[in-house]
Amino acid sequence: MDSVVLTGSPIISDGICSYVKAEPVSGEASIGTELTLSCDTEGAVIYYSIDGGEYQVYDAAAKPVLNQMPANIRTYASKDGLADSIKVIYSYTLGKVKNVKASPNGGAVL
Repeated sequence: MDSVVLTGSPIISDGICSYVKAEPVSGEASIGTELTLSCDTEGAVIYYSIDGGEYQVYDAAAKPVLNQMPANIRTYASKDGLADSIKVIYSYTLGKVKNVKASPNGGAVL
């Protein structure tokens, strides 16, 4: 077994920060893609980790960039007086490129 995926509804409560949303969502992406992270809890601080690294505070002016693939981004939000949000993992793989068919233009291929 390579992996286990559980799908469910995120916890929503007045005492817990809302979960972090990522754009683009999990799936195919290209190297250099910037991630936009958001949280519906006003004033919450968003934390993220790329591929198991240390958590960093999200800054919309310096968005995290996918520099290698595959990549896993772990996120959560925190705010004083509330419990931390659930941790959400977004997974990205390198987008596939269509096959290129070459055809010589008016000459022989040696």
